[in-house]
Amino acid sequence: MHRLFIQLSIISVLSGANISIGIAACHGTPMRTGWCWPTASGGWSNYLEWHGHNSGFSDPHLAQDINAAENDPVYAVAKGLVLIVRENISKYGGANRCSSDGKTTVSIPGAGIIVRHYTSNGEPVDVLYAHLKNVQVKKNDVVEPGDVIGYVRNYTWCGLRKDHLHFGVAFPGRNIAVYDQAGTGDVWAGYGKTDRGFMNPVSFFSEYSMGNAFSCDPTKERCSFRVRDAVGWFPPVDMCDNATQWYIVGKTADGENYLMGSSDRSVCRRISAACYPN
Repeated sequence: MHRLFIQLSIISVLSGANISIGIAACHGTPMRTGWCWPTASGGWSNYLEWHGHNSGFSDPHLAQDINAAENDPVYAVAKGLVLIVRENISKYGGANRCSSDGKTTVSIPGAGIIVRHYTSNGEPVDVLYAHLKNVQVKKNDVVEPGDVIGYVRNYTWCGLRKDHLHFGVAFPGRNIAVYDQAGTGDVWAGYGKTDRGFMNPVSFFSEYSMGNAFSCDPTKERCSFRVRDAVGWFPPVDMCDNATQWYIVGKTADGENYLMGSSDRSVCRRISAACYPN
């Protein structure tokens, strides 16, 4: 019987070949850490930064806004999996008929997309692209670096045009189960008294390199899996639920692990409670 033996050590999957693929697909010069810029402007704007304050909200901003014009394309910053798409998120298009104190009275809805990307260490990061229209992707689509995923919509706040991309980063990536429903609450939050799972995008993209640790075909290439309780998953992130591929793992008489067959996320439930939180 032919068995696929797997490598258990966690290794960097950001090879030179993968880097060149990512850079070639970017529109313009990529970031120093290899990620594509999400807009053609190719830089961070100072419209409203992380933890900045907007007169219409009492809490700090949980993203980095990037100046852009209506109809500008928005690009995937790396290869990734579309976790959720919503077309009608409250205030994602701004607000009108504002009261004299700047508080909004009528919300303008807009679209948002959350894509799971990976760092060069195989860690998931969930990126929120918002204030969009003409969305080009749907849930469970795989995007490549530089793919157009949508377009910037007109954003009006209390009568003033302030078109921009709202760019949020949840790191480490959230439990993927939160995206199986409508994805309300924290995942779409633009402001908050706490960070609600988000971190400063400028800091993240300065500190973490882009990875292509999204899928691996063990019949064609050497893959690095994490294995626990006869369950294997890729990429080798800490939590089984946050992976994208799952396998049943056997062990030879010599103690070597091998893949018995592929599975799905439900196999994570086989992991003992002592090693895997409920």
